Amino acid sequence: MKIGINRSKIDLEIADKTFTIGIVPIHVNYLIAKHDEQESETFDQEKHDTQLALMKECMKDLLEANGYEYDESWLERKLDLVGMQEFVVACLAKDIKLEAKKKAAIKASEK
Repeated sequence: MKIGINRSKIDLEIADKTFTIGIVPIHVNYLIAKHDEQESETFDQEKHDTQLALMKECMKDLLEANGYEYDESWLERKLDLVGMQEFVVACLAKDIKLEAKKKAAIKASEK
């Protein structure tokens, strides 16, 4: 049995490429928690660099877990920090939407 093939999927476009994301590794959630810890801190170059490094690591985890090669140079030419954050948030949100649908279906069947 192959694990992870029945996941909800989302297609995300960056420039001329489309990435189909189904698996969001646990490590991405850990990295997002580290990223969010810094949100309340004052903005400076060091914080920006740290957040960028965390987002690059998230992108690497997401792409590789879903069968894509991570090309940091290409991503740096196509996205900024906000673009990477949007990509990661969209990947996380796909599973949140699915869970909400499942809960609504369970509640409807209980009535």
